Amino acid sequence: MLQITEAAEAVIRQVRTENEVPDTAVLRITPVEVPGGAGIGFTFTDAPTEGDRDISRGPEFTVFLASELVQPLDNAVLEAAPPEQGGLELRAQGQLHDHDHDGHEGHTHD
Repeated sequence: MLQITEAAEAVIRQVRTENEVPDTAVLRITPVEVPGGAGIGFTFTDAPTEGDRDISRGPEFTVFLASELVQPLDNAVLEAAPPEQGGLELRAQGQLHDHDHDGHEGHTHD
């Protein structure tokens, strides 16, 4: 199952705050079309779509993964990109970088 690092969660929480998204909104990760292929989109919404999988790290941070992405991202980790790049990046589990993001090392929680 897709894992989300603490540093990635911090980036997402910052985006939520900067955009004044209510704390009650949940994050939904979905496939999106991009020039030359497919990409991944992040949307704050009131509720998941039927078939979404709950991949939340805890009750205070709710994340749903669109059913179409469950299998392709089964062995992936969402982490914060290096500070000079900003944003988020996906990596295969076991290939995390040890970027220092405001005191958080890139790691996962079981």
